[in-house]
Amino acid sequence: MNLEKLKAITDIATAWIGVVAITAGGGFAVYQYLEKQKEDRVKETLLFLDRYNKTPTLEARLALDVGWEPYLDAQIKLLKAPDFSVAAYRGFMLAAIKEAKLAGSIDVMLDFYEALQICVEKKLCDGDVAVSFFVVDACATYSQNFSKIELERQRRNEPAYGLKLQQFCEAN
Repeated sequence: MNLEKLKAITDIATAWIGVVAITAGGGFAVYQYLEKQKEDRVKETLLFLDRYNKTPTLEARLALDVGWEPYLDAQIKLLKAPDFSVAAYRGFMLAAIKEAKLAGSIDVMLDFYEALQICVEKKLCDGDVAVSFFVVDACATYSQNFSKIELERQRRNEPAYGLKLQQFCEAN
């Protein structure tokens, strides 16, 4: 093999090695970028967990737990009644919310879950982590307070009232 041919082969091999190195380096950079994005989304979701366990969200959660407690047996009895009536159930739930003064606490929780769902939709929060931490309580909040949500949608002519909480529950 002559020297010129060897030089040409070496130049071609060097160029290909350079292309492979640049491609691998770029791929690694993209991988690191995506991992950093995931880490940032998880951190943002954990900020919601912190918010969930602090005032005013914590106080609203506790107020709802304490406020609903005296009505649970009657609620279960209504649900199991052979002559179950949606209208009677809805009336009972709305009367309980009014009597126990739960409307403000419900609104606080709806605001929290709305912010969480928007964070997930905009990919600022990690959806899987949000579901792991919040889906059980979110869906319990939605189902327990649906009568109020439905009433406020009609009363305010605001179909979006409580919608983000509903979407979070339905998606998971």
